[in-house]
Amino acid sequence: MGKSINLIYMWKVGDNFTANPIKVKTLQLLSKLTFSDFGGVALYAATQGNVSKDSLVKALIELEQQKSE
Repeated sequence: MGKSINLIYMWKVGDNFTANPIKVKTLQLLSKLTFSDFGGVALYAATQGNVSKDSLVKALIELEQQKSE
């Protein structure tokens, strides 16, 4: 029997994190119109075993925030 893998993805545009692609494009458009940011960052995480989606999301956000400090 194969192993299961938990995979999550999200984007960061400015200070906003979301997994909704429509919201990402809206945030990118608004940031370009206001000349505040161009683009965004795609974030991915994968684990094996019993790890909750919420803990993966929290870890990704914390790691990204540490990088930008």
